[in-house]
Amino acid sequence: MFKKFLFIILIILPLSASAHSPITNLIPSDGAVLTDAPKEIQIEFVNPAMFTKFEIINTENNNEKVDLPKEFLMVLSDKHTIKLPELGSGKYKTDWRAMASDGHIIKGKFTFEIY
Repeated sequence: MFKKFLFIILIILPLSASAHSPITNLIPSDGAVLTDAPKEIQIEFVNPAMFTKFEIINTENNNEKVDLPKEFLMVLSDKHTIKLPELGSGKYKTDWRAMASDGHIIKGKFTFEIY
């Protein structure tokens, strides 16, 4: 019984504690209303992660996808900077997926508006 308990404490709990890598910093913040278009998006995770998908959609322009450079994809880091093309006024939503350094998939969405 003691060996089973020790196994749970030493193996299972540390794995479950590192199973997620939530965002600690996001610029622009979710729901931000901006007067100037951002030049980049900055995302910081608790632990390193790599984006496997990142989309930005202009919801006021027929859900048009924003064409993004791809060099930030598949880069393992806790801090990511995504360069943006010139964005016009409108409401934007993002949809992203990343793989945490422990192999777990994490997903997220956020929005911002430029007027």
